[in-house]
Amino acid sequence: MKNIFISTFIVVLSLILITCSKSDDDVTPNTPPPTVKYSLNVSITPDNSGTVSPSSGSFEKGSSIKITGTPSSGYIFKEWKGDVTGTTNPVTVTMNSNKIISASFDKKKYTLTISKIGEGSVTEELISSGKSADYNSGSVVRLTAIPSVGWGFTGWTGDFNRTDNPIEVNIS
Repeated sequence: MKNIFISTFIVVLSLILITCSKSDDDVTPNTPPPTVKYSLNVSITPDNSGTVSPSSGSFEKGSSIKITGTPSSGYIFKEWKGDVTGTTNPVTVTMNSNKIISASFDKKKYTLTISKIGEGSVTEELISSGKSADYNSGSVVRLTAIPSVGWGFTGWTGDFNRTDNPIEVNIS
């Protein structure tokens, strides 16, 4: 009787072990963790002063993104603001968080040099744009020659070889 009990016990234990063991069909394949992505959003200041590439997108965590600011005609690249700062262009950004960046551009500035031969003066009158020591690209300046007593105006030389007085100069 004792042998029958032990034999039955071994058979039952074997059945339990067989039914509890994992088959190859029950194994779940290793699935990679979900990819973490961050968003990039780049704006331009002032409007229509240039373009940025890329200007937006979704990028994988840790990826390096090269961002290039290209000025429109009459503008120059000034700086990056926001999550990236500085004047290096292009700039490389590591995507370790969502990024909001602004590309700033400035109007090109030109110096207008006026010299005279003889006695008299030349007045400058800015027709459009904001006046400073240098003029923004696209500014229009009216120049009027005013000869001193006993002197006469004979004409302009340099970039303008004309006798008109006054003349309007487009700063470009």
